[in-house]
Amino acid sequence: MASSNATMIVGARSNYALGLDWPIVSFMSRWDRKRDVPVAAFLVQGAINAALVAFAAYEQNQLRTIVEFTAPVFWFFFLLTGISLFVLRKKLRACGASVPGALILCSADFVGTCGFLFWSSFWYAQSQHALQVAAGVMAVGLVLWIIARLKGK
Repeated sequence: MASSNATMIVGARSNYALGLDWPIVSFMSRWDRKRDVPVAAFLVQGAINAALVAFAAYEQNQLRTIVEFTAPVFWFFFLLTGISLFVLRKKLRACGASVPGALILCSADFVGTCGFLFWSSFWYAQSQHALQVAAGVMAVGLVLWIIARLKGK
């Protein structure tokens, strides 16, 4: 339950920030002044959590299925975050800024670890349904990202 609570809070705030940057999901960036929260972002995150629970309810090992579903997605996006540090470093160098070597060394370790854990999470998963759903979620995200990029972000 605590993990679901944390996912709701962090996920909704991430959805809110996403809505600020991407017009295609700008409805999530609306801030409710009375409640002082992004209500639409919370509703979207709640729908995501409800779908995850509903999906797991039809599997034999519900908790294991949730872990098998979320782990590859989780580690994949951490991997992308680590890779983005290298992209950012390249852009900063083009502007004449320097990036400490220790940061790059730590980033390489981070990317390697995330890559290993991403790969391991697929090997760990025993539910083919969980792998199919995880891959489907990532594919839908990729398609939405491409559409948003084609529309000029």
